[in-house]
Amino acid sequence: RLYGHARIPVARGLTQAAKAGGAGGGDEALDALARRIARTMTPGRLYILGPGTTTARIRAALGFSGDLRGIDAVRDGVSVGKDLDEAGLLALIDGRGASILVSVIGGQGFVLGRGNQPISGEVLRRAGAENLILLASMEKLLALPDGVLRVDTGDPAMDRALAGYIRVLTGPDQSTMMRVVA
Repeated sequence: RLYGHARIPVARGLTQAAKAGGAGGGDEALDALARRIARTMTPGRLYILGPGTTTARIRAALGFSGDLRGIDAVRDGVSVGKDLDEAGLLALIDGRGASILVSVIGGQGFVLGRGNQPISGEVLRRAGAENLILLASMEKLLALPDGVLRVDTGDPAMDRALAGYIRVLTGPDQSTMMRVVA
């Protein structure tokens, strides 16, 4: 929903890029990746699906839909929560951890902190930050202006812990390593 426009000074490196849509390529690879993820989910494990069209493909492969802006949870192929906030996510993580699947915002490279704030530092801590799974088309990654991914969870310690390199799934048998900066 558009709330308004604001004029700002432009300072390269300090001004956030506008969100960019997909380039139209990579759809088949992402569909195949979504089907594979849906087919290979570990029984009994909680999967948190972030917002966006990429994770919507996983929802579709599981046979349900959701709000493109919402964060949903799945266990044993069944939706166990829709449009969850931080408290809802924390209530579902039962000490056994969870897998968190999020996509990259095109044109910006943000994976956490823009549009998925309920996936907070505490949610990542309880789920296990090592269980963060990133998904994106190769075209979207190649179009990033500075070639890095960004996190801004609101928890500086967690942001520092996530900084470094992470694997990004780009297809059912494809991935690439990307640098994450806080």
